[in-house]
Amino acid sequence: MTPFPPEPRERAQAPHSREEWVDQWRTTAIVWMTVFHAVFDLQNWRVLEIPHFHQNPAWMWQRTLIVTIFLSCMAVSQALCHGRQQAAAAFWRRWLQIAGAAALVTAGSAVMFPTSYITFGVLHAVAVMLLVLRGLRQVPWLGWDRPALRWRDHVPGLLLAALMAVSPWMMRHPVFDSRWLNGTGWVTQLPITQDYVPLFPWLAVVLVAYEFGRWTLAQPGRWSSGRARWPQGLRWPRGMLILSRHSLSYYLLHQPVLLASFAVILRIVRGAWPV
Repeated sequence: MTPFPPEPRERAQAPHSREEWVDQWRTTAIVWMTVFHAVFDLQNWRVLEIPHFHQNPAWMWQRTLIVTIFLSCMAVSQALCHGRQQAAAAFWRRWLQIAGAAALVTAGSAVMFPTSYITFGVLHAVAVMLLVLRGLRQVPWLGWDRPALRWRDHVPGLLLAALMAVSPWMMRHPVFDSRWLNGTGWVTQLPITQDYVPLFPWLAVVLVAYEFGRWTLAQPGRWSSGRARWPQGLRWPRGMLILSRHSLSYYLLHQPVLLASFAVILRIVRGAWPV
């Protein structure tokens, strides 16, 4: 699981250029992800006893919700970037960072988990989804080149999302079970891997969130202030939002830091390094 591209900066609103409500959601997902991975690491080292962790519905549903929040934040951010005419150079710079990070994840996981390394995890999915969204902006019947002022302006995108949601059941075939094609999601059996976020049906979540982002752009009075969109008692302090603004760096570093910290603590408490 991973954070996603930061929100765009609005040229005319320097002090409040970021959409704080998106930062709040992404920070929530980052904190949740950190707790999830901490529990995963501790049960992997048999400090916690959680039988069949990877098949435990309570934990797997948490993973699904965390990924949903991350992908939704990414898609909303892209809709805002598109609506505010983000420079192409900024997009490609961020895309190269994400694609490079995905390659690092594959290389690192291949060393740690030779039989279940990651070939299409969250970062890989985000890198491809960013390209898909950029390409879909050129599709005339989606209408993404104009403001979504009426409810029916969202219908084409939502219909496409519905088609993507059901495509794994319509298109699955053994040919997609290979390690290098299972990223489509059209598999007949799930791959054995440490992280797996296939394009389908997850692109459906991304398209729905993108349409929501277009809707917020059409209602600037309601959504221009993030502070008004988040319950006061549940709001993260502004200092915590740095996690959202540096989400990719945090994602790449949090697991090594967690593992190193737990290893040192267990060495002190147990007198031996965990294995």
